[in-house]
Amino acid sequence: MNPTPPPGAARPRAVLHLRQSVAREESISLEVQETSGRTYCTQQGYEVVAVKSDPGIRGRTWNRPAVQRVMTMIESGATDNVILWRWSRLSRSRLEWAVAVDKVENAGGRIESATESVDISTSRGRLARGMLAVVKGQQPNCTRWSEGMILSAPVLAQSQVSAAHLPLLPTR
Repeated sequence: MNPTPPPGAARPRAVLHLRQSVAREESISLEVQETSGRTYCTQQGYEVVAVKSDPGIRGRTWNRPAVQRVMTMIESGATDNVILWRWSRLSRSRLEWAVAVDKVENAGGRIESATESVDISTSRGRLARGMLAVVKGQQPNCTRWSEGMILSAPVLAQSQVSAAHLPLLPTR
């Protein structure tokens, strides 16, 4: 949790980035994502300066108008933080995810998840964030994990199991 800024100091600015999947019936609505993001920003003491959404566009492509506007906002200094509902909302591509994180951090910003608490100020937290991004990036390609059990990245991060040791069963 970020400390409250001293009186008179500007609050950190945040842009909410929302993306709704269309391939699944259980897709989380943009309204739910925005409400979660706004609640998180209030808890963190962030000022929400914009809400950008990519409804119905797959996370495997970086060619999405809202994500491009969000990155421009970070790079131009118009916002300090990108708030996602879940880590997978930014991208399901490992390369694009890594490039985005690098761009945001080089601009002095942060990417945070409103619902998946990871302390990215530590190396262990950055590892967990990376694992979440990779695991979530593979989810659409998988029908189930070994023995029907789905493991979350925080569980993986706390265990001695690496994602490379878990068999994935691809769909056609």
